Amino acid sequence: MADIFQLTASSDVPRQWLGDRAYHLSQLAAQQAPILPGVVVSGRLLRNIWEETPWREPLLAELSHSTLHLNPKDARQLQGLAQHIRQALVEVELATEHLETLVEETQQLNAQSLIFHPSLYIDDPENSQRSSRLSSELVALFDSHGSGGDHDNGTRHKPDQLSQTLKQSWAELFRARSLFYWQRAGISLDQIYLAILIQPLEPTLVSGHLHVRSPLMEVTATRGLPQPLSQGWTHPERCRLEIDSGAIRQQDCASSFCYHQLNPSSSAIELVAINSEEHPGSILDPELLQRLHQQGQRLYTHLKEQADLEWVLTSPSPEVEPTWFISQYYPQGCSNLRWPDVSPPLGDRSTLPTTRRQGIGASTGQIQGIVCLLKDAVKLTHTQEQRTNPSPQILVVPDFEPQQSPPCHQIAGLITEQGSRTSHGAIWARELGIPAVMGVAGITAEVISGQGIYLDGDRGQVEINPPPTRLLGSASSGLPSPLTLMSQASPIHGTQLFLCASQPHLATTLAQFPVDGVGLIRSELLAQALSLTQGSPQERPQWLSEGLLTMAKAFAPRPLYYRSRDGGRPGQALGLRGTLGYRHDATGFEEDLTALVRVREAGYDNVHLILPFVRSVAEFKDAKQRLQQRGLDGSDGFQCWLMAEVPSVAVLLEDYVAAGVQGVAIGSHDLSQLILGVDRDDPQVADLFDVTHPAVLEVIARLAASARRLQIPCTLCADSLPPESRDRALEAFVRCGVTGLSVSPEHLQRQAWAIARAERRLLLDGFWGEEGNRQ
Repeated sequence: MADIFQLTASSDVPRQWLGDRAYHLSQLAAQQAPILPGVVVSGRLLRNIWEETPWREPLLAELSHSTLHLNPKDARQLQGLAQHIRQALVEVELATEHLETLVEETQQLNAQSLIFHPSLYIDDPENSQRSSRLSSELVALFDSHGSGGDHDNGTRHKPDQLSQTLKQSWAELFRARSLFYWQRAGISLDQIYLAILIQPLEPTLVSGHLHVRSPLMEVTATRGLPQPLSQGWTHPERCRLEIDSGAIRQQDCASSFCYHQLNPSSSAIELVAINSEEHPGSILDPELLQRLHQQGQRLYTHLKEQADLEWVLTSPSPEVEPTWFISQYYPQGCSNLRWPDVSPPLGDRSTLPTTRRQGIGASTGQIQGIVCLLKDAVKLTHTQEQRTNPSPQILVVPDFEPQQSPPCHQIAGLITEQGSRTSHGAIWARELGIPAVMGVAGITAEVISGQGIYLDGDRGQVEINPPPTRLLGSASSGLPSPLTLMSQASPIHGTQLFLCASQPHLATTLAQFPVDGVGLIRSELLAQALSLTQGSPQERPQWLSEGLLTMAKAFAPRPLYYRSRDGGRPGQALGLRGTLGYRHDATGFEEDLTALVRVREAGYDNVHLILPFVRSVAEFKDAKQRLQQRGLDGSDGFQCWLMAEVPSVAVLLEDYVAAGVQGVAIGSHDLSQLILGVDRDDPQVADLFDVTHPAVLEVIARLAASARRLQIPCTLCADSLPPESRDRALEAFVRCGVTGLSVSPEHLQRQAWAIARAERRLLLDGFWGEEGNRQ
């Protein structure tokens, strides 16, 4: 097997010698896909050179068979060792035969400029998923390197320049950050296979990413070269399309002031300004969009899973017809091709003082990233600071409103000035599995977009400009990991266990949990997940029905309870909201009903309705009449429940049931704040907010007893309980007599066991009470 060859001739080459980047492209090439041509320098060549070079120092000779032992706090030692190894590698002489082959193969690319990309594979035979993850994380730390052609000899490149660029690309493996990463991960050098994929670098008209995530695909596009997309230097044009039909669901224009382009004369990458007065129009013309949609369809048909790719539309000169190529492809998705984050501020962040702030821990986890203020969440700032490892975005806002938030996949953490564990922001973060800290007063005035920040959602701690040791120690946090599946060895309990869930893209995973269904789908969180505010009045009911249908299919035949739009705002608990709001403007409620009808017409009858914040029986009857007009009268098994948030429901429940209520879902957050007179969204009184206060438990017990007497179910929303008091609170609710509990997916198994233990203690209390009476 040759060590240097064309990418299209690599079908029989083992994956480890190609590395993931080249391997995945070679798989597309075998399907006749339009991949960007390239030359592969096999990972075997670097191994052979390392093992055959007569190193003078024992460290270099033994490095390929050892695991480094570094002190992560000693930055000077780390930098010194990295510089020493890299310098030694760059000084190695390549064999003449290798240089000649490199020149010959790259000449076939017919390009004056070349770019050398790292293509990495990590051998972990016991865990292939971990292998792919580690490869993706480590290669994100590497730079790609360019090589300009010999202008006197056309597209023939000088051997010494190719050799130097190749060795610089290999040396990326031994940067200080790379050494630390694979030392910390317990990886030895003999597990790492580093190939180099050399591709032509041509003048590029348009480039972008394509993300396939059923039922949609998302296209991002920018003028010029694609590197600014991954590095957060531009706000691209975005278009979301349906995979099946190609119908455009959402399209956002680009708002960049400049782009990066190759100068064919000098082989230099230059910054080109965009004349705002010219109004160049949409980047994604219909023909290009159709081509991208067709490619996305083929990928989805072949894989039936997610996929990410990078594409370019190139032309060596204005006289030549542009050509469309796929330059990167990852069949299981790749974090390096996700939506770009906000660029960091200019300057050396390590010199800035660290500021520590305390808030309320609202969603578990720790993450280090960069600040993203709401005004910049969809306006990415251009800087001249190159970054090879984009940091996660931490959304920092005064307070959180779901309809104002950017797409979920951009955000890896949340910090707010207002709010507590029961606020919408905290609930949203827990559903997505991202860390959150609430109630950090005045923080939006202390930070700017791109500034380094660290948050601990368990302790409620925030660090602005975290020190280098903090940055180094948490650099692998990245975007949050998927929710871990609960063990199937679940406890036996009589109280029904439901989830609170409003994210359709998580439905397939959550449906594998041993639960009785979804006890609460919050309409505002579902609307945010589906970008309903971006849709037209005709599109919104369709998008909503699709989201509900996705969840209904995943959980069928188990029931799901959708709480229709509330309209409440933080600090306005007693304003125009709930069913009273429907009397003034029923547009949103009618869209909800249209979506519910369409779900049932699609053959899924497991989605039911909960009416929010009902103040009176008359309000309920008005809403019920609208249901009946849409054919949702309960004759086909459809259920209409009431959200018990107003304390008067406990007194009037019999009247509500007579009016047609078929179940009660206790909204513990609003019910508690109205009983206790404590604003749930005000961090200054968060310590006084207690869903297990004796007065609150008394009302819950009364509601449960009335529901039992009236023979209707009575569930309770318990997804915002503090970890330190969660078990005690769940036991209190079980003792109140509720028939079901709706909880957060995090720590689900522990909550199930807490419910089971509470039921056993309740039985034992009853038994010993009877024994005492007999004695």
